[in-house]
Amino acid sequence: MAISFRLLVRLSLLLVMLLVLVGGVVRSSGSGMGCPDWPMCFGRIIPPVSVSELPVNYQEIYAHRGYDTMEFNAVKTWIEYLNRLLGVVVGIAVLAMAAAAFRFRKQAPLHWKLSASALFLTVLQGGIGAIVVMMHLEPWVVTVHMVLALLLVMILAALFQLTHKVEAIHLGLAPTKRLIFWTTLLFSLTGFQILMGTRVRQAVDIVAELLSDLPRVEWIAHLEPLLSLHKFLGLLVFLIALRWLYLVRPMVSAHASLTRLLYSVLLLIGLEIGVGTVLVLYGLPTWAQPLHLVMAFAIILKLVRFMVCFRQSIIISESHG
Repeated sequence: MAISFRLLVRLSLLLVMLLVLVGGVVRSSGSGMGCPDWPMCFGRIIPPVSVSELPVNYQEIYAHRGYDTMEFNAVKTWIEYLNRLLGVVVGIAVLAMAAAAFRFRKQAPLHWKLSASALFLTVLQGGIGAIVVMMHLEPWVVTVHMVLALLLVMILAALFQLTHKVEAIHLGLAPTKRLIFWTTLLFSLTGFQILMGTRVRQAVDIVAELLSDLPRVEWIAHLEPLLSLHKFLGLLVFLIALRWLYLVRPMVSAHASLTRLLYSVLLLIGLEIGVGTVLVLYGLPTWAQPLHLVMAFAIILKLVRFMVCFRQSIIISESHG
């Protein structure tokens, strides 16, 4: 496997995770409509830094995008604009990765298929991003945007593991299938939790609009029963993770890199619950919301790596059998 391809996979994955974090900042800071048009921003290539650079009647011009009741905010505009710029950088990185994979598509067809899928999702994400703006942050479109980002992270995580220089493990067919079952269960619950989190986030947006005059900490009571269900599922994920740890740890103890990966999953789940607790107790601080999201994506990333690793173990077991 070419070193350049491995580096491009790692760069693409890093940039996508950074984009998830920045996207969370866009959402938590209410900057989603910082640029009311797309791909331009207030009709400009470089966004304005003050309202004096806009037409006097800009609120009338962009009334159909919600600016009839909004005023220009330079910080929110630049947060959204930097999010778009980072999206372009991600697109270039994924394109370069796919081009590198194309060169050895016959020798490694799976790497090429995954790279091409990542490129397709990246292009699709750009289109969905435009629709998000045009539909004035319609909740279901925002959710689709996030789900596609999650799929992109999963594909890049699989490529990362496939190109990762680690010793191949041979755990045996039956034990590995059991590990895959528990890893898939933990993965599925975590993915469902992320979707539940988007529902909670949508509820926060509604409450914020209706009760904007109240302190943020008082919004919490108006998020039920969604919030309680989200917390219950978080506890369930943690308990399943403990069971998963109990099963996986002795099986991978001879492999230092997998052992570190194993404990990092449990640590991330613990931190995720901790940040969630901060969100509830301290009135949804804006800094914690994107952190909560990116850690959830990181958990999915690491679980995908385990599933790829265990799948490779099954292939080895079947070839030896």
